[in-house]
Amino acid sequence: MQKCIDSISSQTCKNYELIIIDGGSTDNTLEIIRHNQSLISHWISEKDHGIYDAWNKGLDIANGEWVLFLGADDFLWSSDSLEKIVSTLIKMPDLNEERVVYAQVMLVNQNNENILLAGKPWEQSIAKLQHGMPIPHQGTLHHKKLFIEYGKFDYSYRIAGDYELLLRYFKTNKATFIPNVILCGMEQGGISSDPQNSLLLLKELRKAQIKHQQKLSLFWILALMRVYIRATLWKILGEKRAKSLLDMGRIIMGESPYWTKLK
Repeated sequence: MQKCIDSISSQTCKNYELIIIDGGSTDNTLEIIRHNQSLISHWISEKDHGIYDAWNKGLDIANGEWVLFLGADDFLWSSDSLEKIVSTLIKMPDLNEERVVYAQVMLVNQNNENILLAGKPWEQSIAKLQHGMPIPHQGTLHHKKLFIEYGKFDYSYRIAGDYELLLRYFKTNKATFIPNVILCGMEQGGISSDPQNSLLLLKELRKAQIKHQQKLSLFWILALMRVYIRATLWKILGEKRAKSLLDMGRIIMGESPYWTKLK
């Protein structure tokens, strides 16, 4: 969390408020929050119903027009990240109509080594909507009017509530991509590489799709098959060998290695 706070407090653009919503942690989170109290606009530490309940609480407090949701292990990529975003926003001809704007996110491992750059132009990203989150939420700015017009997050979801919200919006709208800007870094590894978490995510994605009357797509089925194949390889070969084999497949498909970079 300290890295996240430091990345925000070091921004050259100071027109922001930092809101921290903690789910009643019993580790050193409160100690970190109190140590950085002068840098934090508002904070809450109490039991909640998960990440999306926490985000909704943050929305109720936020005063700004644009909201960016970060996890404790996420961080703004450079000291001028917000400045670059703001300078682009104010130049948009239809800024009053914009509700979802996004930039790129760099996935890093626990050694802070770059793994993969996420976030592509909307015309390429929209194809992913049938089977998953089309844009990286750590790089996504949400206008407060989005939540007034389409409602807040459904906290019955554990890890796909942002996808469900955007399904509401993307039925008749699109997102705007800001090119050549890495807004955030996102740490990968540990539980994020666990096939069981990928399986839970796919189940929640399908739950959201059913809610919004989306047909079962071939892309979702293929994604589910990949998760089961990965879980089987994990079990038979062990994590290290499975990751090597998976990256061999990525290289054959013309993609850069990913799994072996996770620590």
